[in-house]
Amino acid sequence: MKKPNPILAVARGHLTVTLPVIVVIVLGGFIGRLFAGRGGVLAGIVIGALVGWPCWSFLISRWRDWVEDRGLAPEDVQSLAASSFLLWPQGSFFERTECRRKGGKRGW
Repeated sequence: MKKPNPILAVARGHLTVTLPVIVVIVLGGFIGRLFAGRGGVLAGIVIGALVGWPCWSFLISRWRDWVEDRGLAPEDVQSLAASSFLLWPQGSFFERTECRRKGGKRGW
């Protein structure tokens, strides 16, 4: 198996992590509009973000496993992923919200 380019790995991360989370947030806005009119859009977006956060937390761990399975080291993609807003900067509070398995176990 050919080792992927870090740029392509981050692009795949945006397709498999960022895109679904954005869909959840936008869908929340549409549902808010549907049920509460124009004023419900903001509430729907906030609720969508609250639902999207655990989705991101779960999906980003899956993406990190995919990166390692393809032979890339986490350091190869960390700075690029953080600068493109796929990941939070290393050591930040928000990075600690990722779903991590105990004992460093991988897979689901």
